Amino acid sequence: MDKQEGVYYHIYNRGTDKRAIFNNDRDYLRFIDGLERFRIDRRGEKLVDVISYCLMSNHYHLLVRSMASDGVAKFMGRFATGYTMYFNKKYDRKGVLFESGYKYRRIESAAYLLQTSRYIHLNPLSLTEPGWKTEGVRDAALAFDSLRRYPWTSLDVYLDEGADNDLVDCALILAMAGGREGYAELIKGDIEALSS
Repeated sequence: MDKQEGVYYHIYNRGTDKRAIFNNDRDYLRFIDGLERFRIDRRGEKLVDVISYCLMSNHYHLLVRSMASDGVAKFMGRFATGYTMYFNKKYDRKGVLFESGYKYRRIESAAYLLQTSRYIHLNPLSLTEPGWKTEGVRDAALAFDSLRRYPWTSLDVYLDEGADNDLVDCALILAMAGGREGYAELIKGDIEALSS
């Protein structure tokens, strides 16, 4: 991973042996709290901006922008360690929580940035449409509704005016998509493409 500022990355990881890394709502909330807390270092320097996220029972996806030299590595080191320590203590376990070190892809273009955010927000389809990536979806409207109802993504920040928060910086993606309605239409278009 390079040490440049302003570079976007898709970061993802899953539980060791594909085990759950979230057992209840409190775990999801603790993970989100860690995103907020560890994106700024102890000196007050912002390490990353969180652009979008999705938390599934056994894995997560993050889209971040590095805001400091080596910001992503510093953020992920503190963040993954903090969440693992919390999880291990809460569930009286030892050892690694995640399958390996986090995986990442550098985002090289505006089109790929927009596509990655949409992919992250589409991930919960696997709960209602398990084969969505290969077999498509049965009902596009129902699929979109299920995405809107899933609580552990940043999609609500993108689609709902009143859902803005201090964690997610959705301004660039929304500008690229033509606003909240444009982003919703892109997500709906992705789902419809899967249903044809």
